Amino acid sequence: MFRLACSYGGTAGAVDHDRLLALMQYADQLALAFQIMDDVRDIEGGPSLGKDAGGDLDRRVPTWPVIEWLANRHGSLQMWLSERTSSAEIQDDLMRSGATRAARRVAVRAANTACRAVDVFPPSPAREHLCELSMRVVSR
Repeated sequence: MFRLACSYGGTAGAVDHDRLLALMQYADQLALAFQIMDDVRDIEGGPSLGKDAGGDLDRRVPTWPVIEWLANRHGSLQMWLSERTSSAEIQDDLMRSGATRAARRVAVRAANTACRAVDVFPPSPAREHLCELSMRVVSR
C-alpha cells in the first residue's frame, strides 16, 4: 500500500529513476515503522491509542514485540506455547520485559531512515510533509 502510493506519486511527479527508488525506500521504512507501532499498540492498547489491547495476543500472532520478547526473555517460549497461559499474562510479561520499548526503538529507526531517504529531493513543503508523516507514525 505504501509502495503503491509512493510509486504513483513519484510517477505522476515525473521523478527520475533514482528518486523513485528513494521513494520506494521511504515507503518500505514507513511501512515497517507503521506495522511495528500497530503491533505495539495491540499490546499496550487503551482508548488513547485508538485500539483495544490483546487482539493479536488472543490469536497468538507473533508480532514484532512478541518476537523481541521470545528472543530475549527466558521462559517466554513456554508461556507463549502453553494453552494455560492467558493473553493477559503474556501481555503483562511483554510489557515488563521491555519488548515493547525495544520494538518502538526499531520503529523510530525505521521512521528516521524513511525521512533520510527523501533527502535526495530539494527542500520543499512536500518533503517536509513526508518526514512529518514518518515521525507521526511513531509518536501518536
